Amino acid sequence: MTSKMVEEYSGLQVQPHKAIVGANAFAHESGIHQDGVLKNKRTYEIMSPKDIGLHRSDETGLTLGKLSGRHALKAKLFELGYDFEGNELNDLFWRFKSVAEMKKVITDDDLITLVSK
Repeated sequence: MTSKMVEEYSGLQVQPHKAIVGANAFAHESGIHQDGVLKNKRTYEIMSPKDIGLHRSDETGLTLGKLSGRHALKAKLFELGYDFEGNELNDLFWRFKSVAEMKKVITDDDLITLVSK
C-alpha cells in the first residue's frame, strides 16, 4: 500500500520488474524458475505475494512464453482441464514453442487453440 501511495503522490509508476512491489515481481517465465516454483514455491518466492497485498490471477504465477519448459506447459494445460503425457505432450510442446517465438506471452486461449488443432 505504501508503494502505491508513493506512486500516486510522485506521479511515477513502479517498474513492473521492481523487486517485491513490481507487477511482475512474482511472475515466472523462465523454465528453470517455473519448474522450481511448481515443485516448491519457496524456491524462488521467499514471501507470498499476499503478504504484501499483491494478488495474482493464478496460484502459480506462471507466465508462458518462449523461455517456458514442458513442466510449466503441462501444469498450465492441467489447470485448463487437459492432461497430456509422453509423445502427445512433446508434440504439443514444440508447437507451443513455435507460437511462443512469435508472441511475447501465450494466453489460455492460445493454448486451447493449440490443443484443438
